[in-house]
Amino acid sequence: MSDVNDLTTREVEYLLAVFKHSKGKAYARQFEIIRELKVDKSTASLMIKKLAKKGYLTAWRRGVALTEKGRRAVKEILWRHGVLENALVKLGVSFEEACAVTWEISGKIPREIMECIWVKLGKPDVCPCGHSYPFVDHEVELEKFEVCLTYRAHSPFHGL
Repeated sequence: MSDVNDLTTREVEYLLAVFKHSKGKAYARQFEIIRELKVDKSTASLMIKKLAKKGYLTAWRRGVALTEKGRRAVKEILWRHGVLENALVKLGVSFEEACAVTWEISGKIPREIMECIWVKLGKPDVCPCGHSYPFVDHEVELEKFEVCLTYRAHSPFHGL
């Protein structure tokens, strides 16, 4: 069973920011997280410490890296987002709205239900915005995937 359902939306945002900024160098700099999430240094420091205590991150002076638990969580977060975004778009929701809403609710849906939705959709591996996402139970090179943030550029929704 995954711990992803126990993460807050803000914790997910931090994990995704670390993932995004650690590509190609295995760690993110704290200033990148601060800039990405538009928070002050003390706020970022507290959340990074909290996620490190939960086992998702390793942090040192200015660097932050995902632990193996953090990498598994990011993989599941990306998968959940892709599955739910596909479902919402199939139901008539715009790409932008589906992307925004999915970041808010995908962690609240039990994994068994997400798997059922995924199977009913034909096990897609690309979100409607064109980003491929990993199959949650397969070994993959996580770095080849991107975080879908379509709503940031096209929608009034705020969040990640």
